Amino acid sequence: MGYVENAFLLELSIESEPLDHQDLLSVESRKARDDLLKAALARVMKQEAITARALSELELAHQQTIESMRYASVLQRAQLPSQADCRQYFADFAVSWEPRDLIGGDIWWFSRVGDSRRVRLAMIDCTGHGIPGAMLAMLVIGALGRVNQSNATNLSLSETLEIVQLAIQTAFPQLAEASTGNDVGVDLVLFEFDPDRKLVSWAGAGMGFVHFSVESNCFERIQVARFGLSGNAKSRQHIGCGKKSWVKGDRYFLYTDGLTDQIGRIGHGPARAFGNARLMESLRQSVNNAAEEVNHSLGMALQQWQGVEKRRDDLSFLLVAL
Repeated sequence: MGYVENAFLLELSIESEPLDHQDLLSVESRKARDDLLKAALARVMKQEAITARALSELELAHQQTIESMRYASVLQRAQLPSQADCRQYFADFAVSWEPRDLIGGDIWWFSRVGDSRRVRLAMIDCTGHGIPGAMLAMLVIGALGRVNQSNATNLSLSETLEIVQLAIQTAFPQLAEASTGNDVGVDLVLFEFDPDRKLVSWAGAGMGFVHFSVESNCFERIQVARFGLSGNAKSRQHIGCGKKSWVKGDRYFLYTDGLTDQIGRIGHGPARAFGNARLMESLRQSVNNAAEEVNHSLGMALQQWQGVEKRRDDLSFLLVAL
């Protein structure tokens, strides 16, 4: 036979030679390993498909939530008074309203009292952010609006806030026996400006304000009451009130605690709240400026103070010049 035929017979004899015990174990081990890898790969691919589907559904749900909140933001902004209308009743007026999220628990309210020249103005800070805070804010301004549109326009400011508390209590009866603290509720201050009597009256619970007297050329921070209103009827005891005569040039600055409680720092110093002292200093430095300029300067001071810190709360403040 030739060389080719000999090589073929040799190869055939090698291939047909039986495998020993070690070789068989090696083949079976490789086969088991391959099967295990294939099963693991199939499981991973199945899990990836499940995860991808879940992420897709989560993204869709998130997008729907954001769209709903954007629409809610449009509705809440539509509830805000017109600044142009407010300026008709004051020498100067400016407001800054910045929810921490798309919507929030801060809101402000303004209305003329019946057919008189008197007007009422409120700054409101409801417990919570986002949707919960916004729902409570709508309840509060709804109660104020109903009082103002009814025949009860001669109610005092304190009596008006009692009706606000009753609205909260009625809407959330399960809170009637809850703590009288601020776990669920609202801090607010309600003003009435009477140009005929040159009189400013206020009532509030859990919120203060700053008054600038042009006659004494000084600022005074007035804390109306320490605690706010809640679903508990006893929280009505927190309502405080007062009044002052006014002259041209007097100013009133209303704000929520999102301003003074904002955490920030100077350089590498310790983190601390913006505080009332910095607020008063900013107002003093811009005492002769227009209302819009005052608010802008204060906003810049707060932004510089905040630095890289996160926004803690909704932020609202307004300035009225008489």
